[in-house]
Amino acid sequence: MIFPMLVCLILSAGACGGPVATPSIPTATQRGGLTPYWTPAPSRTSTPFSRQITPPVTPAPTPTPFLHTITADDTLLAIAYRYGISLDSLVAANPGVDAHLLLPGNTLIIPISADATASPASPTPITASADAPYCYPVADGGLWCFLLVTNNQPFDLENLSAWIGLYSIDGDAAASQVAIPPLNLLPSGQTIPLTAYFAPPLPEQVFPQGELLTALAVIPDPTRYLTATAAIEQTDISADGLQATVQGVVTMAENSPAAHLIWVAAVGYDADGRAVGVRKWEASVPDSEGGWQSLAFNMTVFSLGPRIARVEVLVEARP
Repeated sequence: MIFPMLVCLILSAGACGGPVATPSIPTATQRGGLTPYWTPAPSRTSTPFSRQITPPVTPAPTPTPFLHTITADDTLLAIAYRYGISLDSLVAANPGVDAHLLLPGNTLIIPISADATASPASPTPITASADAPYCYPVADGGLWCFLLVTNNQPFDLENLSAWIGLYSIDGDAAASQVAIPPLNLLPSGQTIPLTAYFAPPLPEQVFPQGELLTALAVIPDPTRYLTATAAIEQTDISADGLQATVQGVVTMAENSPAAHLIWVAAVGYDADGRAVGVRKWEASVPDSEGGWQSLAFNMTVFSLGPRIARVEVLVEARP
């Protein structure tokens, strides 16, 4: 039996009370489909948000620890590298965790120390094009911040992360987070938003600063990633531009093994090319059953700010 599942990148805070869209169930060309999990459309605020500032000092993370949610392919070493900390520090912060039994969905404490810097983790990450971050206020008083990364290398990248810090109008550090993408894989020539949510309370006006932390070259390995394409067949943008529904199909490469895990991320962009919303879907099937060679998807992405002008989709497929 197939157990399709969606993991939505929640870009609407729990306090937001917008309308809930009526879901439609996409169909798969082979067994099952994606069961959508719907969240309310995020509320908008008329409070202006300026981001024109040059921080007076090199940004540094706050000493407050934060949590990492374990995924299927995580290892302690990879997690430590992603956040620019030592393996010993990560193990010390999580004494009850068995390095050989990391359960997806569980969380780890990431011990970002007060003397840590926002410099990229060592070794230096693969060069990628990272835009300046920008943020959108939400109804609970928090902020969702985006940092677009483009893979300008001739090879695929994985394990991307970025540091985003918020500064007050006086240049004082207010908060910082590690921003992560909705997918682990970024193919050559494609762009993906890295996102971070900052919970209230925050200064009335803050200015974001960001820096790419990690980006690793993908070593070709058919046991990790499969070659797949996601084609949009139809895009419907609402009259107010605050939500867009995309329909399409994920197709595996010719002679590719069947996929048992497919992630699809839809990214809404405004007229200036800034990401304004992200949704993520997941469909999985047990290894004991046949996977997908193609799979239809139907998903809605909501804007956290300006009108959606276009939607792009990215896909990640695992055997």
